[in-house]
Amino acid sequence: MSLWLKTNTNKHKKFALSATAASIITAMAGGAFSANAQEVGSDADEAELIVVRGVRGALEKSVALKREAVGILDAVSAEDLGKLPDSDVGESLGRIPGVSVGRAFGQGASVSIRGTDPQMTYTTLNGQSVSSTGWYDQEAIDRSFNYSMLPSELISEMEVYKTARADLPEGGIGGTVIVKTRKPLSLDANSLYLGTKYSVGTVSDDGTEFSGLYSWKNEDNNFGVLVAAAVTQGDYVRRGTEADTRWSSDVSPTTFIQERDRKAFDLSAQYRPTDALEIGFHLLSMELVGDNSNTSHYIFHEDNCSSRNDVTSNYNPNGVCVYSETTADNATDSFVQTWARAASMTSDSVTFDLSHTGDNFEVDVVVGKTKADGGTDLTTNYSYGSWTEGANLPTWTGTVDATGNQIKLTPTSDQTVTLDHFPDEISPSGSWATFKGPNSDQESYAQADFEYFLDNGVISSFKGGIRSTSHELEKTSYASVWADSDDIVTISTSELY
Repeated sequence: MSLWLKTNTNKHKKFALSATAASIITAMAGGAFSANAQEVGSDADEAELIVVRGVRGALEKSVALKREAVGILDAVSAEDLGKLPDSDVGESLGRIPGVSVGRAFGQGASVSIRGTDPQMTYTTLNGQSVSSTGWYDQEAIDRSFNYSMLPSELISEMEVYKTARADLPEGGIGGTVIVKTRKPLSLDANSLYLGTKYSVGTVSDDGTEFSGLYSWKNEDNNFGVLVAAAVTQGDYVRRGTEADTRWSSDVSPTTFIQERDRKAFDLSAQYRPTDALEIGFHLLSMELVGDNSNTSHYIFHEDNCSSRNDVTSNYNPNGVCVYSETTADNATDSFVQTWARAASMTSDSVTFDLSHTGDNFEVDVVVGKTKADGGTDLTTNYSYGSWTEGANLPTWTGTVDATGNQIKLTPTSDQTVTLDHFPDEISPSGSWATFKGPNSDQESYAQADFEYFLDNGVISSFKGGIRSTSHELEKTSYASVWADSDDIVTISTSELY
């Protein structure tokens, strides 16, 4: 139950016109305005409204939202989103002052407001909860929303509240983000939008994005349907050299490759039988498939260590090796390991709402459900080393320098790898960590708000409400149980064809 007082001044209508547009209209009207002044004066109430749309429209809309808000608010409208080259809502939010975006695997995944932890930022869809998980099996499930799922093209506007309000759902300690979608009765009949993007990167492969929107409403302007969708495809590649102070101070040049396929579908319907009653329905379905592999070439140089730092661990009681020079006389073994994941995440939200307006009051009722699934359908690893039959890995010779901020590798021989892939009755070693980790997050909610409008010059309205939610979070992990060697049936590759 929440109650709060709204202390805005009395509402009033305003018509704004840019200085440039005003001067043009004045010049065109000229003396005609003086000649017809008396005639226009008698029909002033029926004068046609002139609306000027331009670049300043988006700025004026954002300023109006901030001016009329109770508390500290920043906003981004659809006009602004259309001008930005962002692929998801998270990246667009990063352009708001005081908001920083945490990028995971090249995408804007989390949002931090005024330096607080992303888990303290509460995200709502049209003012209601929206569930989210993640595709990475080592990612913690929390209250934060994964913004990489939501394309910017489906959004009408975004509001970021940096202070608490009694009429906002609880949980936004750092701040609350309200993502709003478009509604059909707010657009012109038969509005159509089509868009496409093509990106070229020096590291990742090319990416394509297609989006579209169609909005229809009847001639009476009391019923409308809006359909919008966006599809994005592309690959993400990340390369680097890692060190985790384990396995004899190993370092590993690593390549991460992910194939991404994101789909989003939005359906909205509005029915306004009278000026006082409005009924709405909204469906948003999002899916991101991100199958990926992470391959590391492990190099060991502990026996050839020339310099250590002060860090100690169970693996290296004398400190971690940060510099070594390995020659052919003391070459060390190496091996290649790949982690492969079949990963995805989905989020679906369904909402029904009803709004009734009286002479001096307004009542809003919302019921809905949101559910998200994610994680990995399969996570496994496999490796090649000097112990693997059919694999011929070279030994490591070169220099490893980790004394600075970056790890530098200088090979002194051709580090080629010869693999006889899957010879008859032989498979790569490893696969000791095959498992799957599906996650789910869902919430059902019902909310009723009422607002009573006053006219005493100080307090403009009195507002209260009640909200009920049921939230379930499940994180599961399935581990493999390997059969005994006597129960394994071996099939040669020649028998498969």
